[in-house]
Amino acid sequence: MDVKKNIGRVELEGILKSVAVDKLDSGRAAEFINFISNAMHFYPDADYLSRPQEEIFYNIYGLFEFAENGTSDKSTNQARVKAFNPQPEVDGWGSRNSIIYINHRDMPFLVDSLRMALNRRGLNIFTLQSNPIWVLRDSNAKLTASHKTYIDGAQREAFINIEVDVHRDSELEELQRDLLSVLDDVQTIVDDFDPMRLRVGELIEELTATAAHVPAAAESLEFLRWIYNGYFTFLGCVEFDLVGSDSDLYLREQPGSRLGLLQKYSGDTREEAIKKLSAGVVALYQGDEILTFTKSSRRSRVHRDVYSDYLVIKRFNDQQQPIGEVRFLGLYTSQFYSYSPRRIPVLREKVNWVLENCGFDKNSHDGKTLQTILDFHPRDELFHLSREALADTAI
Repeated sequence: MDVKKNIGRVELEGILKSVAVDKLDSGRAAEFINFISNAMHFYPDADYLSRPQEEIFYNIYGLFEFAENGTSDKSTNQARVKAFNPQPEVDGWGSRNSIIYINHRDMPFLVDSLRMALNRRGLNIFTLQSNPIWVLRDSNAKLTASHKTYIDGAQREAFINIEVDVHRDSELEELQRDLLSVLDDVQTIVDDFDPMRLRVGELIEELTATAAHVPAAAESLEFLRWIYNGYFTFLGCVEFDLVGSDSDLYLREQPGSRLGLLQKYSGDTREEAIKKLSAGVVALYQGDEILTFTKSSRRSRVHRDVYSDYLVIKRFNDQQQPIGEVRFLGLYTSQFYSYSPRRIPVLREKVNWVLENCGFDKNSHDGKTLQTILDFHPRDELFHLSREALADTAI
């Protein structure tokens, strides 16, 4: 623990407790102090602690009051967002910033996705505190108890306090809608993450039996095991069956196969003629490949503000004939961009071919320089370059 951070947190708790005793009756003060003891994970800097003590108190006490009342329908686990400009006569304090309170079931990607949403709006973020805590609620979703650690019946929730550039009151509703939409994307992805990952596991078993005839089967299966083991953030999934004759093949979407964002933003079930699709898809069915890689035309609103990746996996029947595909939308994890490509299935085969066919001794100056160039080559491009084109570029 950073000593300066810990001192700041102790000082913050002292401010909140002293003002609570002065402003609240004893029972209410005890409830609030219990909440901040369990929930506050914020390490304030000197600028924050130099604010008027009542401003600090009312800001966090407002979050506590917001936390007390959950959604009326507990089964939905929907996020709650309150964006407002505090008024002294209503809230007990005023601020030169607009304040955002958020309550959501605690899950991955919340803070990253909120920060991205606010950055897209061109806002300065002065404070962003995320406070996860185990809570118990009654049948009306009223907060009855909070705990640092799990107890039977508790749900882990995140209470988030954000300060951004001041908005006109008329702009706050749009801000709330934007943040609620992003949080719904996060929830959609997290809720469907395990089914999408398990589908990859099923495909590994299936292709082990049906794609043994494909030259690249072993390396393709290793790549699928690699993403199954945690190197891919699944955002969406959809499956297509290959139908029609050899001269007139179509991909027909399997009804009910969509998961994640591809379900949330899906249109009607589609049928696509192979010959009208991208060159990569056509090549997938004309060649021996199992996998093909491409980019989405839209930037992700969850986790990282980049163009999402598509991974397409071809399926075969027991007679080793193509029968369709599964498409996964997602983001490669940070290790994909930091690891040497010689550690990543599919990419390592391409890179090793270049090193073996470049004409340089691996231990020579040129050989080591080439290894360095390949290690730092943009990962996304490595998927799309042929090994010959990669050799030309690197050499």
